[in-house]
Amino acid sequence: MHRIHREAHGTDGPLVVLTHGWGDTGATWEHQVGPLADRARVVTWDLLGHGRSDAPEDPAAYSHERALRDLEDIVGDERAVLIGHSFGGQLSLSFTLRHPDGVAALGLVATGPGYRDPAGRQAWNDRIEKTARAEEAKGNLARAHSIRGFVTQHDSEIMDGAPRITQPTTVIVGAKDTTFLAAADWFERKLGHATKVIVPDAGHAVFRHQPETVNRALIALVDAAT
Repeated sequence: MHRIHREAHGTDGPLVVLTHGWGDTGATWEHQVGPLADRARVVTWDLLGHGRSDAPEDPAAYSHERALRDLEDIVGDERAVLIGHSFGGQLSLSFTLRHPDGVAALGLVATGPGYRDPAGRQAWNDRIEKTARAEEAKGNLARAHSIRGFVTQHDSEIMDGAPRITQPTTVIVGAKDTTFLAAADWFERKLGHATKVIVPDAGHAVFRHQPETVNRALIALVDAAT
């Protein structure tokens, strides 16, 4: 069993789980942890192959299902507010579809819903494979294995299931994050209780570029869920 690093902050209130995207670590949420921990129990964690979690050499160790099991272990039998960036948002969505009673609210930060169109999915996966090969060339095998295992798209689970999600959801995207602006519009249309926040002068790492704006939106989401 591989070890997953996690950190807990705050002592009272609802459970809030912050999940980072590929190539990042739980420390990326440094600007969000303090404000959220004033009103909630906040957990950050490192995906397998990232940060202080184990980084196995076996490519079969990395998959969406493995990452989902790790998130399930963190949430346990509680009802949590799940906040995720990019792949972390997709993981939070998958968790919500499979365990709706375990989710009080969703925060989707620069997140996409995946692809239903096979050609679009293949084009995305081709880009992922190109990145994986570049990481391999630099000797970063765990990063290569993790992007293939975590970020490669296999189906339209999220797009098909999104209309079933009824939890309050805040969709946050940077105005300069052109790849994900359309995704934010899609979530606003498909999720019945979604609020979209477009943050000026911010890109894909919107929570680092404009932390105060993002924090206000996330605090409002947590407050609404309690």
